[in-house]
Amino acid sequence: MSVVKSIELVLPEDRIYLAGSSIKGQVILTLNSTLVDPIVKVELVGRGYVEWSEEAGASCDYSRNVICNNKADYVHKTKTFPVEGFLLPSPANLAMSSISYKLPAWAGNTF
Repeated sequence: MSVVKSIELVLPEDRIYLAGSSIKGQVILTLNSTLVDPIVKVELVGRGYVEWSEEAGASCDYSRNVICNNKADYVHKTKTFPVEGFLLPSPANLAMSSISYKLPAWAGNTF
């Protein structure tokens, strides 16, 4: 049986994060037993996808719709949060840690 029963990442609601923004929140772990040398590794992945339709050959005797798209992975970072940040498990077997992460300034906001 795993020591960690569930992981919850709590962030402020209704926020848009752009390049250079700071993300602050909490990691809440529900535990089956006591953690030994705990660390939490959080991986941030940002992906963009856009799709649009264009008409090809509009000035000719024929035309057709063309579907275009663009995809990109523009952020992929991993950060490990040390054990000091965690509060000891409560009677409900919850352990909590505050986290913060600054998005890279070079990360794209749009295509």
